This record gives sequence, C-alpha cells and structure tokens, in this order.
Amino acid sequence: MKKAARWRGSELFIREKEALVEKLSSQEEVFRKQQSKNNLLRWGNRNSKFFHAQSVQRKSRNTIHGILTAHDDFSNSPQVMANFILEYFGTIFTSSKPSTSDIEVFLSDLEPMVTQNMNSILCAPFTAEEVKKVLFYMHLDKAPSPDVMMTLFFQKFWSITGGEITKPVLKVFNDGDSLEDWNDCSNPNSILR
Repeated sequence: MKKAARWRGSELFIREKEALVEKLSSQEEVFRKQQSKNNLLRWGNRNSKFFHAQSVQRKSRNTIHGILTAHDDFSNSPQVMANFILEYFGTIFTSSKPSTSDIEVFLSDLEPMVTQNMNSILCAPFTAEEVKKVLFYMHLDKAPSPDVMMTLFFQKFWSITGGEITKPVLKVFNDGDSLEDWNDCSNPNSILR
C-alpha cells in the first residue's frame, strides 16, 4: 500500500517536473525568438560578421553540390547538373503533342467544376475588407525584409494606416497598376496617388 502511494507521489512529481520543463522550454523559445528579432532590429541587414556567417551557412545549406544522373554517375560539374535538370523537367512537363481533336475528346468527358456563380465570385474585384482580412491572417512578427515594418505594426495601427495601405494594394490587384514605384523612395507619395 505504501509502495503504491509512493509510486503515485513520484508519478505526480514526475508530471510536475515534465510540465515545468515544457514551460521553461517554451519560455526559452520565446526568448530566443525575441533575441533574434532584437538582433535583427539592432544590427539591421548590415554586413556584420554575425549576419555574414548566417548568410554563408544558409547559402551552403541551399546549394546543390552535385547530382546523381540517370546513369547512376555522380557529377558536380555545373554544366552536367544544368543539362540533367533541364532534360529531367523537360521530359516530365513535355506533351506528346496530342492533336486538337484528342484534347477535345478528353475534355468532353470532364464536367465543369466551377459554376457560373462561382466564376462571377472569383472574377469580382478585390475589396478593402479582403485586404484587411489577409493582413490580419499574417503572422505578427513577419516582414519581407529587415528594413520593412512588421505585420504587427499595421495590425495594431490599422485604424490609422488601413486606408493608406488598402488604396495602393487595390490599385495593383484591381486596376493592374505597376509595383515598380513601390520601391522608389525618392517620391514616397508616388504609391499613395
């Protein structure tokens, strides 16, 4: 009886310690994320030793160093790798050049999945509410580059920035305006027309 009680007591102790480890691990993860964001904000995208090392490591990890060809030969020659990749994807994405009648026969058996009503909804212009909804679905601390405001800023100050964000976004998506002016810092009003 005492053994069972002691066992239950130690089991409870173990569960408490596991919960504590989980909590501390979660707190450490949040701390590391905040520390990383602080480093990014403090150092920006300067070519510091830290960011250069990160960039070199990422490039090394993402580089294809060699390829195993169809004949089971390993090659690290850029020309051989390029030719093999072009041939491989060219083969899997190339048509056998069916005739127009073959295509029509194939398509005649398919029933349309998009109804007229669905098509009219899909072709409708984007709205300001949709732009807001997309922005609020985005992760709070994500930004496309270090010198761009995080999503959290725009969500928190939507009442102030919402209209100024929505106008140019809708011009691009609904009117087909160009994005070229967006990176032109010489005239910040160019995108707020």
